[in-house]
Amino acid sequence: MIENKEKKTKSHKKSKKKSTMKAAKVSKIPADWVAEASGTSVSTVFSVRNGNRNKDGEKAQKIVVAEILLEEGTNKLINEVKRVVAL
Repeated sequence: MIENKEKKTKSHKKSKKKSTMKAAKVSKIPADWVAEASGTSVSTVFSVRNGNRNKDGEKAQKIVVAEILLEEGTNKLINEVKRVVAL
């Protein structure tokens, strides 16, 4: 019985530790769109999004810029469609 209580206590202590994982930003833009716009592969886009690839490289920078521009453009397009539909 005492052993079980110790095990529960140990696992409880482990769960109190802070997680070092970053919350990933979820992209609304499909990876294939970003890959096409940046001239890279879909797998490279996923690697950059997941943090498995350094964002300082040339390809990664192209992906980051393409993603930002596509998201901004999509948001503007959605707002414009809403405006036209409301007329």
